[in-house]
Amino acid sequence: MQIKLPEDRRSSRLSVAHLFLWIAVVSVLAAMSSATLTGEVLRNVIFNSAAITAALVAIYYAALNSEWVDAHPGHWCAMVVLWAAIDQWLVAPQLTSWVPGATVPALSLFFIGAAILFVLGMLIGDWGRAWKVAFAAHAASFALAATWRILQSAGMPNTAEFVRDYAAPPLDGVAVALAVFAVLMDFWWKQLRDWMHWVGLLWFGYQWYVVVRMYVGPYF
Repeated sequence: MQIKLPEDRRSSRLSVAHLFLWIAVVSVLAAMSSATLTGEVLRNVIFNSAAITAALVAIYYAALNSEWVDAHPGHWCAMVVLWAAIDQWLVAPQLTSWVPGATVPALSLFFIGAAILFVLGMLIGDWGRAWKVAFAAHAASFALAATWRILQSAGMPNTAEFVRDYAAPPLDGVAVALAVFAVLMDFWWKQLRDWMHWVGLLWFGYQWYVVVRMYVGPYF
């Protein structure tokens, strides 16, 4: 069934202020990056900064109106990128400085946080079953990735390798397929949502492209 979304609450048009915020985020990411500026690094900065900008704007509107149920699916995807930045720059460095040898467990924090965000989005969001199932699959995918990291830190490399090489790929494929199906259902019901939604989805699409190129590309 089609969900009626009031324009004034569920949508936010791109404004000049949003573009200025994006430029500021680009500047911060570029200043904090220690990598040599290449085409790939520049693409990552552009995609990450756009998603972080979308997350900040989405959080602002949701907190302002106290209506988190109004956040679109892509808003939650963008929040995952924001969490990744917070984890990379603040949480993980602090954990490794406080707990020597906690490098591998620290790496699992991003996956745990991402899984939690997808579960929250699934429970709070009001988008229909297609997106909820897609979010459940993504939450399971990130939880499995966290399990892989935890198994590594627990000294169980064989089990960790099984999870990474055999259990994760099929689940990841299902999660992507369900997300694509949910997008197609949005088009079918003419639910075009807003720019923040599409920025969050484009970031995830780009990341899946990078992963597929990395792991599948050498075989073709």
